[in-house]
Amino acid sequence: MSEKAQLVVVSPASNGEHFFYECSLCQQRFILPEDRDPKDGATELLAAFKEHAGEEHPEASSSGV
Repeated sequence: MSEKAQLVVVSPASNGEHFFYECSLCQQRFILPEDRDPKDGATELLAAFKEHAGEEHPEASSSGV
């Protein structure tokens, strides 16, 4: 059974950068859009991750967030 792709939060070094998220299988980064309110930004980020997982990791039927 393939490992399931998950969206994981990565804490940047304490240099003032924002948090970012990445795919647990390939480390592709995902960043919350700054021009959206938090709820809409999170919805957009999750949609982008689900699209990525479906295209790049179809064998790992992802939904893990």
